Order: sequence, then C-alpha cells, then structure tokens
Amino acid sequence: MDELRNKLQRFAAQSFPSAVTAPPEMYSSGELHALERQRIFAREWVCVGRTREIPEVGDYLTSRLEDHSIIVVRQANSSVKALSNVCLHRCAQLLHGSGNVKSIVCPYHAWVYQLDGRLSNTIHMAQTPGFDASTHQLPEVRSEIWHGFIYITLNASATPIRDLLSDFEDVVRGYKLEQYVHAFSYEESWPANWKCFVENYLDAYHIFKVHKKTFGAYGHFENQTELFDGGDQYTYHLIVGDETAAYRADPADSLAHPNNASLDGKWRATTVLAAVFPSHTMQIQPDLLWYVTVLPDGVDRFRMRWSVSIPPEIMKDNDSAAYVETARTLLCAVNAEDEAIIERVYRGSQDPLAVSGPYSWLERNVFQFGRYLARMVS
Repeated sequence: MDELRNKLQRFAAQSFPSAVTAPPEMYSSGELHALERQRIFAREWVCVGRTREIPEVGDYLTSRLEDHSIIVVRQANSSVKALSNVCLHRCAQLLHGSGNVKSIVCPYHAWVYQLDGRLSNTIHMAQTPGFDASTHQLPEVRSEIWHGFIYITLNASATPIRDLLSDFEDVVRGYKLEQYVHAFSYEESWPANWKCFVENYLDAYHIFKVHKKTFGAYGHFENQTELFDGGDQYTYHLIVGDETAAYRADPADSLAHPNNASLDGKWRATTVLAAVFPSHTMQIQPDLLWYVTVLPDGVDRFRMRWSVSIPPEIMKDNDSAAYVETARTLLCAVNAEDEAIIERVYRGSQDPLAVSGPYSWLERNVFQFGRYLARMVS
C-alpha cells in the first residue's frame, strides 16, 4: 500500500501538460478501497437527491452511505432532514425506496416516529418499567442543500458544502437549478470501480468514439470545449454552443427556452459538466439537468443513482411529456454505452501489462479528480 500511495503522490505532483495517468492498480487495490471508505466516504459530502424529488410534506427517499441506512424526508415546516433508517427497538430498517408517509412506522413492532424522528407511539410497552417514548429520537445525519441538491455527511466537522463550492457559484447561479422539475430517476449497479465512472463522466475525450451514435450524432464538441481546474472540491468544463440558434424542443440541443429569463449571452447555449468530489457528477444544460451519484459497493462494483430534471418553462409546454421521453431515451442509451466501456477500462486496469499513459488536453478534469484522490488518501 505504501508503494501505491507514493505513486499517487508522485502523480499528483505533476503539472498537467506533461502528466501521465494515475497508476492502474488504484482501481483494484483492496487496501486503497479501505482507505477511501475511511478518509473519503466517512468524511466527505455525498449527494443523495434533490429537494424537488421530495416536494410534499412526508415525501421521502432512502439512501445508504457506508454502513449507514438513511431516510431523507420533507418536514412539516418544508425543511429537509436526514435520519437514521433503523428502528430504535430491534433494528429493523424502517423505510425503503421512496414515497410519502404521514409518520414513520416500523414494519416489525409498529413503533411510530414523527417525520422529525421523534418516537410518538408504541404498542405493548406500558409494562416496561421506566419506558418513556418521549426520550427516544432517531439519530439525525448532517445534511445541507446546495442549489436544490441534498448532501449528507457522517462528519460533524465537515466544512459546509456551500463554502467548499463558493467559487463555483458564478458558473451555476444563472441556471436556477433549484427550480428544475424532477422528471425521473434510476438506480443501477455496475461492475467496475467507482473511480472509473467519475473519470469517465469528466472525460471530454471519449465522446466522439464511445457516444458516436448518441451525443456524437449531433456533432463534435471538441472545438467548443473549455476546461477549468475548478477547486479542491470540484472540477468542470464547458461546452459552448451557438446562442443565436433557434430553440427546438430537443434536449440534445442544450439551448435555453425562449421563456428562460435567467441566462444571458453564451450561457443560453452552454453546458456545464462537473464533478463535486468525491462522487457527484452533473451535466447542467439550459434545458436539462442530468446528475449522478455513485458509491462503492466493494472494489469491483458501484451503486449508481441517476436522475433527470427539466426547467419549469419547458415543463409548462404542451409537448413536455414527449420532451421528457426524448431525454430518457437519449440518456439511457448514453449510459449503456458508458457502462460497456467502463467495464472494459476496469478489466484492462488489472492486466499485468497495464501502464500509465499521457493525457489528452481534453482530460484535464480527470487529472484534477486524480489529484483530489491522492490528496485524500496520502
């Protein structure tokens, strides 16, 4: 493990123009995986959903961070709380998936918790000496909202997410992401290391090849791509289109709707592709938001939750249902292309002849993610 950490430190010390890629063994090292769990996923902020996915009081979604099962639920005062998803009695998981509840009822012995986690009712507990339901409360997990994204962390001392991303504000503010309407979500499991996915999402180099039948069918974007290092907690690049092009109801165009009043100039035709480290990736368009959170499920598999949201002005159009289905068809196909190549990358990284190779200028963000990783495990 010391040898791999030394390799990662040497990798991070490179300057990008002459850098070579991270050591291939970092994708399959069990020791590194254990260190990532300890120093990254037990400490950092992880996106679990969006506020628009749980708009009504009692709406909830469930997630898992490390060994913790968590409920994220809309409160009576419209705030959002993250709570332990484990009953205080005999440890049954309380809820699964997503939905709406008036209260949280344990499926085992029907202990009843209010939406804020307070135990409010029990059955057949009157004979238990000293038992007082009012002294029991589901543990709360720290959560924060950033532009409509819900982040949680197991680290009580973590810097607020808004502070970590403050320098990113000028890039995303105009999109008004908190207003985008939730369209659909999927949860999947892919057979590769989680880092392969994050790198692939940030890779502006593979589009012309891997996605030639999907994104690539709409043109080549290399000459429209502007790359930025970002900061310690994020990295991003822009794809700048033609702001004078006429709007069509097609999410592949990445153009602002005529009724969009928040974006000006080039931003009306600009896509932002970004990662908030460690594992939240997003494609922000004037006409669509596609975001993904991945979490490791061992060294060689990861869990993925991906969702699409649409700006409200588009959802008000008569053809909004067709627009959503167009986006679903396109992005399901894109994901299928990515899953196939990511699995091949992961398998190839384990080959004894695998080596570190030079970066393309279009992989600057991949390098920044590698530097983040090296910093966290050193």
